[in-house]
Amino acid sequence: MQSFGEGLDLPGQLCESVFIAKLPFAPPDDPVGEARAEWLRAVGRDPFTELVVPATAMRLAQWAGRAIRTETDQAFVYCYDRRLTRTGYGKRLMQGLPPFTVVRHDAQGREVVAG
Repeated sequence: MQSFGEGLDLPGQLCESVFIAKLPFAPPDDPVGEARAEWLRAVGRDPFTELVVPATAMRLAQWAGRAIRTETDQAFVYCYDRRLTRTGYGKRLMQGLPPFTVVRHDAQGREVVAG
């Protein structure tokens, strides 16, 4: 899925829905990312807040943007990862997305428009 997040241009009706199964976190074993994280920890900073969340927000916005390529495009973006709406960093990830209507489902599967 990582390769579809960038460079794919499907305007108009070619892409009207994007399905995101999991938030696009970078692999934890990335040597460059780990070196940066070690440096931040060594100077008393939080690598998750300063590196991981911003990078994930950018990838998530790119993935969501696969469906919106022109000013007239309309699309649905479905994210099945509950961390997007149930964690503090999920709220930060949402802030990185363009404005849109958020629809959630309650325990019985009924739609609840959240904003």
